[in-house]
Amino acid sequence: MGIGSLLHSGFLSSIHKDSLTPWYTTSSENETIIFQDENNVPQNLNSLTIMSNETELFIQILPSEYCVYIPVKSSVNIDACNIKKIKVLGSSGQYLRYYGLFC
Repeated sequence: MGIGSLLHSGFLSSIHKDSLTPWYTTSSENETIIFQDENNVPQNLNSLTIMSNETELFIQILPSEYCVYIPVKSSVNIDACNIKKIKVLGSSGQYLRYYGLFC
């Protein structure tokens, strides 16, 4: 039995065609990332992938108090949720990469 068709109207990524920086670097402690499209309109992601580089990551899925743990050089996928923003817990200077889909 199939689960139906998922349709998405947009794609977001930490990598933009004008800068091609492979890793997003946090610039503040416990930095919040708000998912916005190319017109700076906040979007609700229903699929999100987050990747770590040289350090482990603890990511709070806001507004929840719960976090996901991402080991070094690993990734986590979160699907079928309504995600507006995340908080990268810990010090500034952490590297991560993300991409997601929204309706």
